[in-house]
Amino acid sequence: DLRELSPENELSILPGAISSPFSGWRGPEQNPGTILSPTRASKLFGYLGLAPDDRIILVTAGGNNSTFGAAARATWDLMSFGFNNIVILHGGIAEYQIKELPFADRYRSSSETSLSLEFSDQYYASSSEILARVEDQNTDQLFDARPVTWHNGQLWHPASKIPGTIEGSTVLDFSNFFESEDSSRLKPSSDISRLLDTANVGVDNISFCEAGWWSAGNWFLISQV
Repeated sequence: DLRELSPENELSILPGAISSPFSGWRGPEQNPGTILSPTRASKLFGYLGLAPDDRIILVTAGGNNSTFGAAARATWDLMSFGFNNIVILHGGIAEYQIKELPFADRYRSSSETSLSLEFSDQYYASSSEILARVEDQNTDQLFDARPVTWHNGQLWHPASKIPGTIEGSTVLDFSNFFESEDSSRLKPSSDISRLLDTANVGVDNISFCEAGWWSAGNWFLISQV
């Protein structure tokens, strides 16, 4: 359960769930999208009692697009450290409540494991790689996951030093893949495919944002869905 601990959230605990607030997966305030170090990932995932071959279900509150982005980023984190059997509860707790399914009285305690993880750059693009694309004017597969107002520098994340975007990039607004703004339920896969086809998304693509939520969502949709 990636939700923050609160009295309200403790009234809607999934049976068998372990609490792991997503804030504990994030970087510092000045750069919240910072990648987990191998040491920190080993400690975090080991504390949760995870093993690389476990089936892991990630749960968020639902209720808006960004909660799905958080689950997608958590998926990216886990896969980058060798965990490959990961799913996201579609629609989050909000959808679970609609189905009137049972809740638990408390979170399950984890049995800590000892891990020594290594980061894989399979799903990672370095700043030097992106700069090389910009300098070579090879930017047709650089996709800005933010809305156009952010792309144009009218809005930006508080941690950003300057507004704007990467030169030559194209908007692939993460929010367009959802049923509505206040939902974390995706549109049908046929609609997602159509949106990706319209944007001419190829195999060798790079998605970015400012804090790692929305771009992780685009990565998840393109590579996993």
